[in-house]
Amino acid sequence: ILILTGESRYQSNLEYIGEAVALAKQYFSTIGIEIYPLNTEEYAFLQKKGADFVSVYQETYHPEAYDQVHLSGPKCDFSYRFLAQERALRGGMRGVGIGALLGLDNFRRDAFAAGLHAKFLQQKYPHGEISFSVPRLRPYINRADNNSNDVHEPQLLQIMLAYRLLLPFAGINISTRE
Repeated sequence: ILILTGESRYQSNLEYIGEAVALAKQYFSTIGIEIYPLNTEEYAFLQKKGADFVSVYQETYHPEAYDQVHLSGPKCDFSYRFLAQERALRGGMRGVGIGALLGLDNFRRDAFAAGLHAKFLQQKYPHGEISFSVPRLRPYINRADNNSNDVHEPQLLQIMLAYRLLLPFAGINISTRE
């Protein structure tokens, strides 16, 4: 099961998430969390409560584009977000999920960067289970322009195939928004 809280520490503090993980562990064998980035000790706390996996999506690997859409608050720290999976693995998590919000910037560059990020983590932490998520912004009806960042089914398939070739044993998730 995946416990999803969003990005607000105020609305979902660490102790609350820890209680939710401990409760879920009574009913489910594997617990994933998709929450705001934490430090290594906080990930270790949640791992001791029963969490197995952490998903953090970089949204875009292009720092300038990232800065344009994250103007303030804790989410605006590109580097802290980028290093979240490594902190999770150091905190004892069994695996991590990686992904970019395809279409936010140049989707080919972001997909490539996410692949490199995952490959680096797999090499540095060979015990860690790596998975990809491929969320994408979808074109909307009656759009006047043709956005080169739009990710249609053929491009999404290419990205998933590239991930499969790069890391044959990595999980690949397609979110319900797709």
